[in-house]
Amino acid sequence: MKTKLVLYAFCAIGATTSVLAAQQQAKSSKQVTARAAASVSSTPARPVASAKVASTPVKPASAEHVVYPPEHDFLHEGGVGCADGACMEGCCDDSGYMYDPWYCHPRLSWWGSAEYLVWWRKGSILPPLVSTGPLNLPASEVVFGDGRFDFGPQPGGRVTFGAWLDDNECIGLGARFFALSDGRIDFEQTNIAPGALFRPFTGVHTGPNAVDIGGANNGIRGAIDIENRSEIYNTDAIFRKRIECGFAARLDLLAGYQFSRINEDLDIRTTTDVAAGQVNIFDTFDTRNEFHGGTLGLQMELDRGCFSVDFLAKIGLGNMHETVIIQGGGNPPNTGLLGLLAQTSNVGEFEQDDFAVIPEANLNLGYRLTEHIELSVGYSMVYWSQVVRPGEQVDLVIDELPNVAPNPGRPAFAFDTTDFWVMGLNFGCQWSY
Repeated sequence: MKTKLVLYAFCAIGATTSVLAAQQQAKSSKQVTARAAASVSSTPARPVASAKVASTPVKPASAEHVVYPPEHDFLHEGGVGCADGACMEGCCDDSGYMYDPWYCHPRLSWWGSAEYLVWWRKGSILPPLVSTGPLNLPASEVVFGDGRFDFGPQPGGRVTFGAWLDDNECIGLGARFFALSDGRIDFEQTNIAPGALFRPFTGVHTGPNAVDIGGANNGIRGAIDIENRSEIYNTDAIFRKRIECGFAARLDLLAGYQFSRINEDLDIRTTTDVAAGQVNIFDTFDTRNEFHGGTLGLQMELDRGCFSVDFLAKIGLGNMHETVIIQGGGNPPNTGLLGLLAQTSNVGEFEQDDFAVIPEANLNLGYRLTEHIELSVGYSMVYWSQVVRPGEQVDLVIDELPNVAPNPGRPAFAFDTTDFWVMGLNFGCQWSY
């Protein structure tokens, strides 16, 4: 009898000790921190209300994902998390702990943005086009040209849209397009009296010279109108691949195709009163730059509560097809001279191809209004390494006596390339769903 009592006592003590140990171990497993939980391969099960303890392990955290406590809010106050049951299946472990938020937020299949741009573009370099006399005279001054002229800030727009091709937001396809309104530099003067304004040039035979815009004093005044216009647009087709992510941050690789077009023109028109009557002359220099190539870059996104930072850096490499079109003429027509700076020696259409590099950088700061809508403000810069521009294609040397030797064929044409850039502020709205 005593032996049986002793055995029963030992059994009761053993069972009680096992239950207490299991309870203590289960309680400790719930307090594991995010970093410790990621390294634990298995966790003892919670005790059940019986003398026998169950041995079902809790679902372990993946070694790739950081684990966060159930009440963790990865968007902002009032956001979604494991505690409110808003996470997708497989994002929370059996204890209610949440994996990396990039894996746990509701899947958003599409993204897009629309931005209003206030951008500047590189100004035009123009030769001296209007003066008060031949430029070799001490009293002569350049009225228009002979330097860089800025277009000023211009409005524009940029649209971005894309879609994820998998549930984990690892692979996506997207497109971007931006355009600026036409930039314009204008100079216009009417009612020009004889001897007031001139179009300067350098004669092959006579040296520095100038054409009087006012002409003869027959009661008809001269006029000149100069316009320099510029238009820009660009589009990308992007393949997007996630290469790294962590808590509220991700880094994506971008690769794809890029197309750019920069069209500019310089149009010079004069009305001059001469002895035979009124003569209208025009010189036009058009340039077209068309880029086709590949693009490669990185895009980084950071979320901190309601605020976000989006940084994109990429570079385009490819072919820039450059075209220069020079035309001249007048009324009455003069087939021997055409215009003043556009004559038979340089009129025509000329083309060439250049290798071009187009780096781009964008930085946007965002504020999340809702789970799907975000407002942003930022700064962007795009640079083209090779373009042709109209001001650089003008030759001010003229063979004013084309029938007198020597006849060097001036004005002449030769490709003169330069670089180009745009930069400025972005104000946008982004959405995802």
